[in-house]
Amino acid sequence: MIEILLSLATLGVLSSGFLLLLKKLGLFSPSIALLFGIALCIHLGATLFIHYAEFYPFGGGQGDQFLYHGAATTIAVDFQQGVFSTERIVQALAAHRMQHWYPVLLGILYAITIPAVIMGKILSVWFACVAIILLFLVTRELGISDKGAFAVGLMGSIYPSFLYFGSLLLRESAIVAIVLLTTLLLLKLVQEFSWKKFLFLYATFLLLVHLRFYIGLVIIFATAFCLFFCQQASWDKRLKNVLPAIFLLGFIPQLFGYGYYGIQTFVTFLHPEKIQTYRETAYVVRDTPQAQPKAEESKKEQPVEQPKIEKPVEVQPKIPQLKGGELGRGGGGGSTVVVEVDTKNPLTFLGQNLVSLSHVILGPFPWHIKYDRQFFVLGETIPWLVLFFLAVLGAFSTFRKTWRLSLPLMLIAFCLLGMIGLFMDNFGVYMRIRIPAFLLLLALVPLGFPFVERWMKRVSPARVKNSQ
Repeated sequence: MIEILLSLATLGVLSSGFLLLLKKLGLFSPSIALLFGIALCIHLGATLFIHYAEFYPFGGGQGDQFLYHGAATTIAVDFQQGVFSTERIVQALAAHRMQHWYPVLLGILYAITIPAVIMGKILSVWFACVAIILLFLVTRELGISDKGAFAVGLMGSIYPSFLYFGSLLLRESAIVAIVLLTTLLLLKLVQEFSWKKFLFLYATFLLLVHLRFYIGLVIIFATAFCLFFCQQASWDKRLKNVLPAIFLLGFIPQLFGYGYYGIQTFVTFLHPEKIQTYRETAYVVRDTPQAQPKAEESKKEQPVEQPKIEKPVEVQPKIPQLKGGELGRGGGGGSTVVVEVDTKNPLTFLGQNLVSLSHVILGPFPWHIKYDRQFFVLGETIPWLVLFFLAVLGAFSTFRKTWRLSLPLMLIAFCLLGMIGLFMDNFGVYMRIRIPAFLLLLALVPLGFPFVERWMKRVSPARVKNSQ
């Protein structure tokens, strides 16, 4: 009882601080306050239900939540004892197989409050609500009315994958919020470049590349393209201001060891054989239950040895040392639909990647479902077919007027989806990774309604004439 009360109080403090920040920036409005309140109720309710009902429908159960919690608890104990050693932090992260510093943020929260799993999940709720407001602001930046942006925010609040993964003790909500903040800053820079805005954008990229490097690399490339070609300025100003900014963007991946603009990583992982290994092997896991460490054990500084989980590592990923047929085709954990890769025939290779991309954009399809627990994904994919059609239709129908703003959104979203389709064929994984791309496409949905209205007006008179 104390845990939940303290968690709710923490959420209240974080939420109040965020709304006060919006007011200071001149972004606060009654619509934002109402949307934030609705999103907060929805995500908090989902989190409490998932936590106390232990609702984990995917085969992996609670996944890496206790690894996050264990690392954060160890770091929190050190902080409470006045130990702020970077070496100790690195050791705690390594002991729990963490290659990013999100648990450090959790550790700070635990040190101030209490080291409870629900407290970490409350932080995910806050990040999710921040992301919804950022989605509202991104939609408004496209010139869409408050009502349209509010509707997009509501759709984002009940987006099933975001509602589920954003309620877990993972970094997903933080990543989504950072991607949307990056996009918002990019849209503002496209309209009017300033070094102050660029520095904020640069800082968000540093966080994004650290938390999930491949999403950061994709968006950095999209940003460099859009800053130069979508800028509302003369070519002289672009060469004077934007070109140096584009030059500086390339150093972000290099700071993390991926090479200038991530060239080393792209050369390594865009090799057809590497793609074949990921698609045909890396996400084909044994369909055996994964033991989860107990809560008491996760609090120890030296946790018990964890069983090996054969899944790809997200930062500086390594290819599992497995032969093609070692695991067979049937052991996909129930959520892997292998699209084989032909590295010899370029046309076949292209066709196979288009099939994989269709799975990521529109799937999983009903025939991909193998277990009863997976049927709830259809509650996401069926409505998405309509929303995706409206988003693409709206973006292209208004492209002449809004191309400087709609192009960055579409480029980021489709480049991200293309990257996912190239390497991932496990829908339990890509439904989580594609969340920011889907939210960005949701922002384009209101642009599709005027086209539909015009089409219906044209069709209606034709029907009346035919009936006469």
